[in-house]
Amino acid sequence: GFAKKGTSSVGVTRQYSGTLGRVDNCQVLVSAHYVDRVFDWPLAGELYLPKGWAEDPERGRKAQVPEAIGFRTKGEIALSLVEESARSRCPSRSSSPMRAMGISRRS
Repeated sequence: GFAKKGTSSVGVTRQYSGTLGRVDNCQVLVSAHYVDRVFDWPLAGELYLPKGWAEDPERGRKAQVPEAIGFRTKGEIALSLVEESARSRCPSRSSSPMRAMGISRRS
């Protein structure tokens, strides 16, 4: 997650951040990566929009969040990113996006 002080940036709320290793005020990017023996290659990412943001159209308008964007869990976002990567024919052996992202059932 990306630590934030304010509340105006899209998706900012108190939530768990795997990067920070704790619950804090932050934005969270859910991402899919291809990892080989040399490097961790980012393939796709999507900013997580917490339920409080998705259910507040005025806040979304102020932050220029497209109306079509709604709430999805981090797990749902991760699955769609893995599926998108598979459609692009990215090689893979196995995938554990939820464990890699530090996602819990609470997310």
